[in-house]
Amino acid sequence: MRGAGFVACLLVSGSMGLPHAGASGDTRTLSLHHVHTNEDLTITYKRNGQYDEEALKKINWIMRDWRKNQAVKMDPQEIDLLWEVYQEVGAKQPIYIICGYRSPATNEMLRSRSRRSGVARFSQHTLGKAIDFYIPGVPLDKLRATAMKLQGGGVGYYPTSGSPFVHLDVGNVRAWPRMTRQQLVKLFPNGRTAHIPADGKPLPGYQLALADLQRGHRSAAAPENRSLLAKLCGGEHKDQHQVHIQARVQAGAHGGRLGRHACRGQNADGRTRAVAAGTADVSGRFHRQRAGTRLQAAPPDQPRVAVAE
Repeated sequence: MRGAGFVACLLVSGSMGLPHAGASGDTRTLSLHHVHTNEDLTITYKRNGQYDEEALKKINWIMRDWRKNQAVKMDPQEIDLLWEVYQEVGAKQPIYIICGYRSPATNEMLRSRSRRSGVARFSQHTLGKAIDFYIPGVPLDKLRATAMKLQGGGVGYYPTSGSPFVHLDVGNVRAWPRMTRQQLVKLFPNGRTAHIPADGKPLPGYQLALADLQRGHRSAAAPENRSLLAKLCGGEHKDQHQVHIQARVQAGAHGGRLGRHACRGQNADGRTRAVAAGTADVSGRFHRQRAGTRLQAAPPDQPRVAVAE
């Protein structure tokens, strides 16, 4: 499928769900230490490929908002992703948790402390889909690189924080701050990645990576390219506030005509916020699609990918 021109930022946002990670029938154990509550938990949360609900409840509790003593159900995909990072780096020490769930009230309180706090307004932490952590004995840049290679969601790198950590979520595949092109090529020698380097230009295997993500029902952050729609919608186009446009093509729409669309700003934690809605005529041609699917835009002269809702 090919279309002429690049007319929009990524038209797919939010996590669409991963299949259960790893081989079916596996057993998974995590060792966790919460730095704020000083609690420890070593628990097998998956046996023979099946989640242990009681074990997950204990993980939910240690991942709670410790300020409010409130817990929610953490996304099991997030727990799996954390486990995969742990396995890949060959860690022996427990995972040190800085933040798991964060209630909306706590999130707003932290944001209000400083404009430069780095706390996103619509954080994946408030959904139980993000964890900030580090592992003693494992270099932070190794954790970052390993998490990015898994391409399971968002990866934030905070080496200068009071307690340096990596943010991991199951939102869109993206990373902040972005790696240089040289760094990203070193991490993905074949160029097959949905991550975008600091120069905003995808690596050669970007489209193949998008196809991989499509098969896994994942979404990726858009290349840095300001389109007509993006200009109309406005919003910051930074690593921690990536601009996304989500559009639904109504039945009967074709050519360059889009029906109702919503422009959405997306923060580093991957959740979108509505900015404006309306109708728009845009230049460029989208490939045909049935109603109820979303279009994912591609770099110039590259095919677009339709992702089913």
